[in-house]
Amino acid sequence: MVEAGLHPYDICAPIAVIEAAGGLVTDWQGGPARHGGRILAAANPAIHAEALEILSRA
Repeated sequence: MVEAGLHPYDICAPIAVIEAAGGLVTDWQGGPARHGGRILAAANPAIHAEALEILSRA
């Protein structure tokens, strides 16, 4: 999932669920997502890395 403009209350609970299932949630630069903003969530670290690469070129 790639999303922009999320508030912390939009993403804090989903972070726990996604990470418990083996996924990864960060901002578009790979930093913490807990403050909201531009968020990238992926099912696993490999997909997350590919998505970060694509976002870095945009």
